[in-house]
Amino acid sequence: MTCASVLTCVNGLIYPSACGPKNGDRPMGFCKPKPLKVNFIHKFGPDSKVPIVIDQSDFSPATRGGLSYQIENLPDGLRGSGLHIFAINRSDDQWVFVSTKIGTEHGTKPNQEYTASFTISMVSKTPGGCFGVGGSPHSVYIKGGVVNTEPIVIYDEKRKYYKFSINKGNQVNVGPDAIGLGDIGVSLDCNKNTPWTPITRSGKMDVTADEYGNIWAYVGTDSGFEAASDYYYDHLVISLQPK
Repeated sequence: MTCASVLTCVNGLIYPSACGPKNGDRPMGFCKPKPLKVNFIHKFGPDSKVPIVIDQSDFSPATRGGLSYQIENLPDGLRGSGLHIFAINRSDDQWVFVSTKIGTEHGTKPNQEYTASFTISMVSKTPGGCFGVGGSPHSVYIKGGVVNTEPIVIYDEKRKYYKFSINKGNQVNVGPDAIGLGDIGVSLDCNKNTPWTPITRSGKMDVTADEYGNIWAYVGTDSGFEAASDYYYDHLVISLQPK
């Protein structure tokens, strides 16, 4: 029997050929355990113990939009609670985001490559098909991602502009460090009495944990609607599959 000379793991032991113990090879030691899949679930509610950061960017000091948020019960008979965001876009371009850290306490490994499956559950009453100031009310694009540097807001002194540290793209355009997750519109026509409606959006991207095993997850809305937007975050679910 001809066996390729390649290290092979069989029943937790390393052998010097592809045939392993079938070829009479003696084990060379123990295999390194494969990293486990990491499942991270964040419920935006009063009982959550996972810290989150909420902030905004993509404006100059003169065009800073209004932003308010709080944990409260979901509206109109929907069960549970969520993070209620009310954002006013005064510059025809406003990014509002929520971020949280996933680390070794959740099971990640330093420098490990992962494929992340990303799902966000929200509640919105934004109609589709309407016209509005600077864009339609549903021109508020949902984006998210997993990265190995902390997402922060940076003030560009030269441009006099607040920008996001992660390349998420701008409005409908998606950057390399983001997943496009549609928009906050929940109806097909311009219905001014659109009810609060749950929406779920999903996507995938790759990420490599930093040297300490840290990964930051973020989700946000990139608004091209020059007025107020109103929505809730319910759940953020991320599954990290080692590569």
